[in-house]
Amino acid sequence: MVLILIIISTRPSFNDLKPVFEDIRHENREYGIKLYWGSVVMVATNYIAGVTLGLFNDDNVKVGFYALALSFAQPLSYLPGIVGTASFKRFVNEKQIPRKVFVVTVLLSILSCLGFIVLIRPVMSLYNPSYGIVAKYASLLAVGFSIHGVGDMINRYLGSHGQGNSIRNSSFACGIVKFLGSIILVWLWDVNGALVTMILSSVIYTLSLSVEYHSYIKIK
Repeated sequence: MVLILIIISTRPSFNDLKPVFEDIRHENREYGIKLYWGSVVMVATNYIAGVTLGLFNDDNVKVGFYALALSFAQPLSYLPGIVGTASFKRFVNEKQIPRKVFVVTVLLSILSCLGFIVLIRPVMSLYNPSYGIVAKYASLLAVGFSIHGVGDMINRYLGSHGQGNSIRNSSFACGIVKFLGSIILVWLWDVNGALVTMILSSVIYTLSLSVEYHSYIKIK
């Protein structure tokens, strides 16, 4: 009710809505839909390794440990993305990612990753001695997620310049690696295959975005 009163008090105008909807449709067609399909592939392939680990193992303990490690390490990818999102408006008017922003983002990623690796083992030991393996998995995943986070920062810059194709292509490359690795590498190396897949897909994602980024700023 309060929200409705606020909207009414602003006296919004609904004249000439057609051009607005045309602009929205154009942006969705040229940019939004590409990001959508890239996001679908990324999300859809995130948890395949957990499924294949369950299929290739009679004991689901490994699946549980891997899933727990994943949940602990994944937030490390958010920090660089947050920096990129906070700088989104600034990126629009920049010919390239400001050096200071890039350096700070990489340093934050490295320091947070190292801090995580140092602290995760003693934290896990508080639960149960058998959870030590979770600390090992999480430490390796932390490296991958930190790399992925830097890619997300580059993603935000390209997004601010409407480079939907570049983001979609990098997301597809990452998704393909995760899909194939979650089947082939997990079948060959079990949990180690899942860990390698997550790290490798993050490296491919960030490298792909870096190539797209450098190609874009050269043209620009």
